Amino acid sequence: MSENVWQTSEGCLQLAGLINVDTVAEYRTSLVEKISASETNEVEVELSEIEMQGSAVIALLISILRESRSLDKTVLFLGCTEKLHAIASACGVDEILPMR
Repeated sequence: MSENVWQTSEGCLQLAGLINVDTVAEYRTSLVEKISASETNEVEVELSEIEMQGSAVIALLISILRESRSLDKTVLFLGCTEKLHAIASACGVDEILPMR
């Protein structure tokens, strides 16, 4: 899974591949590991290359937001598609997720 989460530059992470109920835990583990290791307190997570199946991606984003806060880091989710915004809105979390 680590090949689906990589650092593009300091404080910038890229995700690619399918996020669903079967893969979400692996994505979470990789992201938390890379956010923890980041030397910067602000981390951008690029989502433009992911595929989504169901709302597992929302669970992932909320988990990453919570974990980054516990690490005293801020996270910003970039490359969010209209579909991702719609899923977040339907789940009632669009206001709490820092998405662009």
